[in-house]
Formats: sequence, C-alpha cells, structure tokens
Amino acid sequence: MTVRPRILVVDDEAQVLSLICDFLSERDWHVDAYHSGDEALKALEKRNYNVIVTDLRMQPVDGLQLLRRAKEKNALCEIIMITAYATMDSSLEALRGKVFDYLEKPIRLERLDLSLQNALMKNQLARENADLVERLKRQNEDLEHKVEEATRDLQDRTIRDHLTGLYNYRCFVNVLTTEISRSVRYGRPLSLGMLDLDHFKDFNDTLGHLAGNEVLKKVAFIMRAVVRENDVVARYGGEEFAVILPETTKLEAVSMILRIQKALRDRHFAYRRPSTGEQAVLTISAGIADCPGNAEDYDGLVRMADAALYQAKNSGRDRLAVSSGRQDEKSFDEKS
Repeated sequence: MTVRPRILVVDDEAQVLSLICDFLSERDWHVDAYHSGDEALKALEKRNYNVIVTDLRMQPVDGLQLLRRAKEKNALCEIIMITAYATMDSSLEALRGKVFDYLEKPIRLERLDLSLQNALMKNQLARENADLVERLKRQNEDLEHKVEEATRDLQDRTIRDHLTGLYNYRCFVNVLTTEISRSVRYGRPLSLGMLDLDHFKDFNDTLGHLAGNEVLKKVAFIMRAVVRENDVVARYGGEEFAVILPETTKLEAVSMILRIQKALRDRHFAYRRPSTGEQAVLTISAGIADCPGNAEDYDGLVRMADAALYQAKNSGRDRLAVSSGRQDEKSFDEKS
C-alpha cells in the first residue's frame, strides 16, 4: 500500500500561500498550509512531514527556526526555502541547515513542482535507506545474540558433564587448583567432599543403565539444590562426585555433606539387590578433607578426601568420614 506524501506549506503572504496550495491540490499529496511559523511549529509536534515549503522571512517564527525544529524532529524531512530577498548570513545558515532547495519569489510553479518532485524522491530514498539500515542493525543484533549463545553453549560443553550438567573433571581440576592457591595464600578455609553412590552397579544391574543414567541426573539435581551458590559440584567420574566448598571449615562441610546424604535417602530411589533380592535404597558415601589442614596442594587434598571416602565405604557405606591428619598420615573420623 502506497502512503501519500505529506507536505507542509508555510507563508505569511496569503496570496502566495493560496497560489501554492491551489497548484498542489492537483497532486495526490496531503497538504497542510499555515500563515505563520508558530502555527507550523504546532503542526510539527503532531505529525511528520516528507517535505516542508516555507518562507524565509516571517514573524515571530521565521523559516530558519522552522527548519531547525523540523530537522531536530525528523532528520529525513526535506526543506524548500522560498523568499523575496535574503541576506548572505541567512542564505549560509539555510545551507548549513541542509536546506534542499532555495527558491526566489515570485514563485515559478514549474520550478517549485520540479523541486518538490526531487525532494520527495530524495526523502523516499532516505527513508528506504534508513529502514534498510535498521533491518541490518536488527539482523546484526540477532546474529550477535546467536553467536553469544553458541559461544556460551560451546563453553558449557567444555566445562560441563554432558549427562548430569555438573562441572566435568577438567573444570574440577582447574577450580580446585585455583581455590587451593587462594586458600594457602590468604589463609582462608577450603573443604573438599568426595562422594560415591553405594552399590550403584547393583542398581544398574537391576533396573538397567538407562535408569541408572536418570538417577545420576537426579542425584546431580539434588546436590545442586543443597549446596550454596558459590560451591562447585562436579562429576568426578562414573558414579563419583566432588564438592568444592570455598570459605568452608571442615565442620561446616560435614553439615553440608550430611544434608546431601539425607536428601538422597529422602528421595528413596529403591531397587532390589541382585545377589540377595532384598529391597534397598540408593545411598551415598562421602569423605572430607580440608586445606590447609589436611593438605596444601591439589594431589594431596584429593588423596586425603578420597582416602576418607574409602574409609566411609569400608565402614558400611552411607557414611561420612573426615580426614583428621596430614596427607602423610592415615587418620579419619567417622560420621554416621
């Protein structure tokens, strides 16, 4: 659907204004006509115009004031200035204001018609160009958004476990190494929990690996729901998990891990043990070590937490063991 151009004509000489309006009435254009600049300013606040034909010398608002306001409101609007006489200063100011054309009185209607046709063509091309630029801008923004999403997705794939959505082993190593360095340097507490699902092979043998995978996802969800925002939960491998607890003492870590164990028991993931046929509920064993108390390097801290985990396993499972010595010692406290 073609939109009819809108023309604003302003001249304080009634005869000139009538002459122009009569001539333009033959065109398929919207034409608004005003006898003064202040009336034209009010019209500008209500609507946009493609072209403005205005007298230069008017009172109290002249053509230059009208030109400036029109350009402020709509930079694509074209201005055709008409006058019986003009000073050098007013002519230069009109040119600086990007007036499209400068016509002298008495008006030659053929000349005005040609100027209007050209001004409308320029206005249409400018609007089409502005629309194209805006579309390209939106497309570019959409593309940038997609690139950002793809980049985040790629980054997530490099640090996330594909099954559980937890951080993967590679990320765990990097984060724990960084946190140990910070703990040792600033003397801040850091605890590490190592957790392993009890009899998970029996669960898989009974219900199948697909059910096992679903349980791993649910266990991951439970752990994320229990820990704090700054804690890091990772899938260490298979059915083993790790929880990095920055700014956390060993006593505070015990409370956190016990909550994880309780939350898992409360979910009541039931199965039957293949060897005996008895009903069982999936549980998790855990071991805790801290920095700098138990170790001050990555290998040492993981070794102490892992040794505590196996102590919990050997003590009957669904238990928590806490390392109480240095990495060159073998000492554990058990929690039920």
